[in-house]
Amino acid sequence: MKKRKFLFFKNTLNNRVRNALYISSVIPLFLFFIISIILININLHNLEKEDMARLIKSAGVIISEQTTTVENIVVDYSIWDEPYNKITTSNKNWFTENYSSSLPHYGIDIEGLFNKNGQVVNSLNLTNENILEIKKSEIYKNVLSGKYKENYPKGIMKIGNDYYIVGTCPILNSLN
Repeated sequence: MKKRKFLFFKNTLNNRVRNALYISSVIPLFLFFIISIILININLHNLEKEDMARLIKSAGVIISEQTTTVENIVVDYSIWDEPYNKITTSNKNWFTENYSSSLPHYGIDIEGLFNKNGQVVNSLNLTNENILEIKKSEIYKNVLSGKYKENYPKGIMKIGNDYYIVGTCPILNSLN
Protein backbone atom coordinates (compact mmCIF):
# COMPACT_ATOMS: atom_id res chain seq x y z
CA MET A 1 0.00 0.00 0.00
CA LYS A 2 1.23 3.38 -0.98
CA LYS A 3 1.25 6.22 1.45
CA ARG A 4 -0.38 9.26 0.09
CA LYS A 5 0.91 12.65 0.92
CA PHE A 6 -1.61 15.38 0.99
CA LEU A 7 -0.18 18.64 -0.03
CA PHE A 8 -2.56 21.48 0.35
CA PHE A 9 -0.32 23.93 -1.32
CA LYS A 10 1.85 22.85 -4.07
CA ASN A 11 4.82 24.96 -4.67
CA THR A 12 3.70 26.29 -8.02
CA LEU A 13 3.58 29.80 -9.34
CA ASN A 14 -0.21 29.66 -9.49
CA ASN A 15 -0.47 28.77 -5.81
CA ARG A 16 2.05 31.39 -4.81
CA VAL A 17 0.13 34.12 -6.60
CA ARG A 18 -3.18 32.92 -5.13
CA ASN A 19 -1.74 32.81 -1.58
CA ALA A 20 -0.21 36.26 -2.00
CA LEU A 21 -3.59 37.61 -3.14
CA TYR A 22 -5.36 36.00 -0.16
CA ILE A 23 -2.87 37.44 2.29
CA SER A 24 -2.88 40.85 0.65
CA SER A 25 -6.70 40.97 0.84
CA VAL A 26 -7.08 39.56 4.38
CA ILE A 27 -4.56 41.88 6.06
CA PRO A 28 -6.28 45.13 4.93
CA LEU A 29 -9.68 43.71 5.89
CA PHE A 30 -8.36 42.77 9.30
CA LEU A 31 -6.77 46.21 9.78
CA PHE A 32 -9.98 47.91 8.61
CA PHE A 33 -11.97 45.84 11.11
CA ILE A 34 -9.67 46.79 14.01
CA ILE A 35 -9.60 50.48 13.05
CA SER A 36 -13.43 50.48 12.73
CA ILE A 37 -13.84 48.99 16.20
CA ILE A 38 -11.46 51.56 17.68
CA LEU A 39 -13.24 54.48 15.97
CA ILE A 40 -16.67 53.20 16.97
CA ASN A 41 -15.57 52.87 20.60
CA ILE A 42 -14.06 56.37 20.60
CA ASN A 43 -17.22 57.87 19.08
CA LEU A 44 -19.49 55.94 21.46
CA HIS A 45 -17.37 57.09 24.39
CA ASN A 46 -17.63 60.70 23.22
CA LEU A 47 -21.40 60.36 22.75
CA GLU A 48 -21.74 58.86 26.22
CA LYS A 49 -19.68 61.70 27.71
CA GLU A 50 -21.81 64.31 25.92
CA ASP A 51 -25.01 62.57 27.01
CA MET A 52 -23.79 62.34 30.61
CA ALA A 53 -22.79 66.01 30.60
CA ARG A 54 -26.24 66.93 29.26
CA LEU A 55 -27.96 64.82 31.93
CA ILE A 56 -25.81 66.31 34.70
CA LYS A 57 -26.58 69.82 33.47
CA SER A 58 -30.31 69.01 33.35
CA ALA A 59 -30.19 67.53 36.85
CA GLY A 60 -28.38 70.64 38.08
CA VAL A 61 -31.06 72.89 36.60
CA ILE A 62 -33.85 70.77 38.15
CA ILE A 63 -32.18 70.73 41.57
CA SER A 64 -31.56 74.48 41.36
CA GLU A 65 -35.20 75.16 40.48
CA GLN A 66 -36.46 72.87 43.24
CA THR A 67 -34.08 74.46 45.74
CA THR A 68 -35.36 77.90 44.79
CA THR A 69 -38.95 76.69 45.15
CA VAL A 70 -38.23 75.22 48.60
CA GLU A 71 -36.41 78.38 49.61
CA ASN A 72 -39.35 80.55 48.52
CA ILE A 73 -41.80 78.40 50.47
CA VAL A 74 -39.59 78.50 53.56
CA VAL A 75 -39.21 82.28 53.36
CA ASP A 76 -42.93 82.78 52.68
CA TYR A 77 -43.79 80.73 55.76
CA SER A 78 -41.13 82.40 57.91
CA ILE A 79 -41.49 86.12 57.39
CA TRP A 80 -44.80 87.17 58.83
CA ASP A 81 -45.76 88.38 62.28
CA GLU A 82 -48.10 85.60 63.40
CA PRO A 83 -45.54 82.74 63.45
CA TYR A 84 -43.05 85.05 65.15
CA ASN A 85 -45.55 85.70 67.94
CA LYS A 86 -46.54 82.01 68.15
CA ILE A 87 -42.96 80.72 68.32
CA THR A 88 -42.15 82.99 71.24
CA THR A 89 -45.08 81.45 73.13
CA SER A 90 -44.28 77.92 71.82
CA ASN A 91 -47.81 77.42 70.48
CA LYS A 92 -47.30 73.95 68.95
CA ASN A 93 -50.95 73.50 67.98
CA TRP A 94 -50.91 76.62 65.81
CA PHE A 95 -47.82 75.38 63.94
CA THR A 96 -49.32 71.93 63.48
CA GLU A 97 -52.49 73.44 61.98
CA ASN A 98 -50.77 76.06 59.83
CA TYR A 99 -47.49 74.39 58.86
CA SER A 100 -47.67 70.60 59.10
CA SER A 101 -51.10 70.40 57.49
CA SER A 102 -50.38 72.73 54.55
CA LEU A 103 -46.71 72.14 53.67
CA PRO A 104 -47.27 68.67 52.11
CA HIS A 105 -49.50 70.36 49.49
CA TYR A 106 -46.36 72.11 48.24
CA GLY A 107 -44.40 68.88 48.02
CA ILE A 108 -42.57 69.43 51.30
CA ASP A 109 -41.76 66.03 52.84
CA ILE A 110 -40.18 67.08 56.11
CA GLU A 111 -40.21 70.17 58.25
CA GLY A 112 -38.33 71.08 61.40
CA LEU A 113 -39.08 74.25 63.31
CA PHE A 114 -36.73 75.14 66.15
CA ASN A 115 -36.84 78.04 68.61
CA LYS A 116 -33.79 80.10 69.63
CA ASN A 117 -32.92 77.57 72.33
CA GLY A 118 -32.81 74.74 69.79
CA GLN A 119 -36.00 73.11 71.04
CA VAL A 120 -38.33 71.59 68.47
CA VAL A 121 -41.49 73.68 68.18
CA ASN A 122 -42.94 71.65 65.31
CA SER A 123 -41.81 68.87 63.01
CA LEU A 124 -43.25 66.96 60.10
CA ASN A 125 -42.04 63.41 59.36
CA LEU A 126 -38.89 63.78 61.48
CA THR A 127 -37.85 61.14 64.00
CA ASN A 128 -35.85 61.95 67.10
CA GLU A 129 -32.76 60.51 65.36
CA ASN A 130 -33.37 62.82 62.39
CA ILE A 131 -33.68 65.83 64.70
CA LEU A 132 -30.42 64.95 66.44
CA GLU A 133 -28.74 64.57 63.05
CA ILE A 134 -30.03 67.99 61.96
CA LYS A 135 -28.80 69.58 65.20
CA LYS A 136 -25.30 68.24 64.52
CA SER A 137 -25.16 69.85 61.05
CA GLU A 138 -23.24 73.04 60.36
CA ILE A 139 -26.27 74.55 58.61
CA TYR A 140 -28.36 74.22 61.76
CA LYS A 141 -25.63 75.62 64.01
CA ASN A 142 -24.95 78.59 61.72
CA VAL A 143 -28.61 79.53 61.24
CA LEU A 144 -29.41 79.20 64.94
CA SER A 145 -26.36 81.29 65.93
CA GLY A 146 -27.55 84.14 63.70
CA LYS A 147 -24.57 83.92 61.33
CA TYR A 148 -26.79 84.69 58.34
CA LYS A 149 -28.66 87.94 57.92
CA GLU A 150 -29.71 87.07 54.38
CA ASN A 151 -28.92 84.43 51.75
CA TYR A 152 -29.75 81.64 54.16
CA PRO A 153 -28.25 78.24 53.41
CA LYS A 154 -30.01 75.93 51.02
CA GLY A 155 -29.07 72.83 49.11
CA ILE A 156 -29.04 69.09 49.56
CA MET A 157 -28.76 67.50 52.99
CA LYS A 158 -28.67 63.87 54.04
CA ILE A 159 -31.12 63.17 56.82
CA GLY A 160 -31.32 59.55 57.89
CA ASN A 161 -30.75 57.46 54.78
CA ASP A 162 -32.38 59.94 52.41
CA TYR A 163 -31.27 63.13 50.71
CA TYR A 164 -33.49 66.20 50.87
CA ILE A 165 -33.48 69.60 49.24
CA VAL A 166 -33.23 71.95 52.20
CA GLY A 167 -34.13 75.60 52.64
CA THR A 168 -33.56 77.52 55.87
CA CYS A 169 -34.76 80.81 57.24
CA PRO A 170 -35.32 82.22 60.71
CA ILE A 171 -38.84 83.20 61.66
CA LEU A 172 -38.92 86.98 61.58
CA ASN A 173 -41.54 89.59 62.13
CA SER A 174 -42.12 92.50 59.79
CA LEU A 175 -39.91 94.74 61.94
CA ASN A 176 -36.78 92.57 61.54
